[in-house]
Amino acid sequence: MMRMIASLIALACARPPAREPSLDAEFDATVRVIAVYADETSSLGTGVAVGPHYVITARHVVHDESVEVMQIGVVRRDGAMVEMVVDAESDTLDVARLVVVGVGAPFSSVATAGQRVPLGAEVCAVTAEWLMKCGRVSMLEPGALLVSVRFVLGNSGAPLYDSRERLVGMVVSRRAERDMDDVGRAISVDALRPLWPSPPAPDLFPEMR
Repeated sequence: MMRMIASLIALACARPPAREPSLDAEFDATVRVIAVYADETSSLGTGVAVGPHYVITARHVVHDESVEVMQIGVVRRDGAMVEMVVDAESDTLDVARLVVVGVGAPFSSVATAGQRVPLGAEVCAVTAEWLMKCGRVSMLEPGALLVSVRFVLGNSGAPLYDSRERLVGMVVSRRAERDMDDVGRAISVDALRPLWPSPPAPDLFPEMR
């Protein structure tokens, strides 16, 4: 257990960059998600606070079919680490909602949900390094969208914002398109709405647990 905690602390101590001039509240709502497994491996991703006690992220960041998750730590932009557990998830969508362990409401900055964006709209993602990556919506799918942004390992779960700084999606993967640079696939905000703290997600998504 001590080695797992040490692993979380080492990842948490990476200092975030100086504040960007825009999307300030959205940067503060973005968190780094670290999961430590029973075999002492770990995974790193991004998440976004959607309530004082809740974070949403990509399910594969905090889940592995072959090994048990022992601990999930979420690092805020100020460097504080919060222990969390999964309380709702969807394998189909590859999304998970995390809730704080114990008392307290550690997330004062939370994302504001927007509307589904049209093809060609400019969007920006905020990553676990608190960096902004911007591009345009290149394709629309049911419950998802593709964006012309090159994502890397650790960007899964990154929130996607529109020009009005409203959450319009969450990055879950990257995929290579023919005759295009790598593009990111994001779950759209309409599919994410059941993960908002109220009403409870399991009541809206029967597959969630």
